[in-house]
Amino acid sequence: MFNEIKKNGKDETWWKARTLDHVVARYYRMRRNKGTFIMDEDWDNLIILDGCRYDTFIEVTGINCEYRISRGSCTPRFLLENFAGGKFEDTIYVSANPYIYLIKNKLHKVINVWKFGWNDELGTVLPETMVEYALKIEKRYSDKRLIIHFMQPHFPYINDSEFILYRQRDPEEFIKNPLHIIFTNYDSLHKPFNPFAEIEKGNLEITRVYEAYKRNLEIVIPHAFYLAKKLKGKTVITSDHGEAFGEWAYPFPIRVFGHPPYIHIPALVKVPWLVFDKKKRKNIKESGEEEKLRAHITKLKEMGRV
Repeated sequence: MFNEIKKNGKDETWWKARTLDHVVARYYRMRRNKGTFIMDEDWDNLIILDGCRYDTFIEVTGINCEYRISRGSCTPRFLLENFAGGKFEDTIYVSANPYIYLIKNKLHKVINVWKFGWNDELGTVLPETMVEYALKIEKRYSDKRLIIHFMQPHFPYINDSEFILYRQRDPEEFIKNPLHIIFTNYDSLHKPFNPFAEIEKGNLEITRVYEAYKRNLEIVIPHAFYLAKKLKGKTVITSDHGEAFGEWAYPFPIRVFGHPPYIHIPALVKVPWLVFDKKKRKNIKESGEEEKLRAHITKLKEMGRV
């Protein structure tokens, strides 16, 4: 600890990160998590736009939709909070985000699109790739709930000439060594690059990064809407978490950038909930032990024993 302070003691960014982690995050962890359990909600298909703020979603789409409070301010916490405590044999998760490995045994099936649909040039999975695989999976598994997790509007900003120079590191690294910070980008000299860290260092303007972020959302929205209309049953477009652009970590006088874990401020946990409701719903079927258990509980209820 002493050596760490000696090495970084003059770095204001390091001190801020330590404060967020050891003070602010602990404060929020002590408070009751009021977020929505997405698996308790009524939907046949759930389309997740990674890191999509509620207000930016309205700004881009012009639709004043409902919202939900996410159970996590980053993807790992969102996944663990919603899936770690159960087994969901009626659901297939189609994911562009490598963090899905955290819950790989909690669903009927996980489709790792990031493994075979990764765009090396842009360092992400493109929206059209996700649409392609989602429609294929629905055709094959018509009796399952689907979660389709797009990578956008999360960095990298794929249609920006400045940010496009920075490629994502190989996603396989995160499976081999999950202690790495996911989606830390590298410049041509292989130095860590993160747009939010660059804001705090004074190298980038907040407005510059926000505009790139918003354009990333503008790119993915048509694909998400197209998919919502093509999929059978009731579809919801939402997000796993938001993105902070300098909002205060109330009640602490610290501004937040990006999406650090456990910081449950509105910018990070208030997410869109846009419903595409169709009259004809999917005939969702469970399988395995979960189906047997639920059938047994139903029978006990009919007999008045529970």
